[in-house]
Amino acid sequence: MSYEDVSTFEINKAVAVTLGYLVKTEYEEGRSGFTEKYHEQYPNTIWAAKTDERGQQCEAWEQMNFCANPEEAWPVIIVNNIIITPRPKSHIGKPRAESWGPEAYSSVCDDNSGLLRAAMIVFLQMMQLKR
Repeated sequence: MSYEDVSTFEINKAVAVTLGYLVKTEYEEGRSGFTEKYHEQYPNTIWAAKTDERGQQCEAWEQMNFCANPEEAWPVIIVNNIIITPRPKSHIGKPRAESWGPEAYSSVCDDNSGLLRAAMIVFLQMMQLKR
C-alpha cells in the first residue's frame, strides 16, 4: 500500500492502531472531547487510549498527532531505527525519512515540516512487511 496519498489523519490513526492503541473513529459528543467541531479545528489529531495485554483500555483518551508532535513520534523513530534527513532549501534533493535493513524503505516530503509524517509512513511500510 502506498501511504503518500493517504490523509495525515489516517496515517496518525494507522500508527496508533499499529502500536496497539484504541482509536476513536466516530464523534462522541460530550464523552471524550472528540467532537465534530474539534475535528474541524484539528483535522489531523486523533483520540487514542493505551490498552493492556488483553486489548482493554487501561488509560484515559488523549489527543495524538504522530505526524506533527515530536514527543509522540520520536519513540517510534528511535525504536524502529528510522533515519530523518532534513535539507536546507538551497540543497539539492528533498527531505526524507528512511530505514535500512533487510528491506529499505523511504518517504520524501516537500519541506522539512513533513519529516515526521514521512517517518510515520516509513514505520507503516515496515510494519506492513511484518504482517
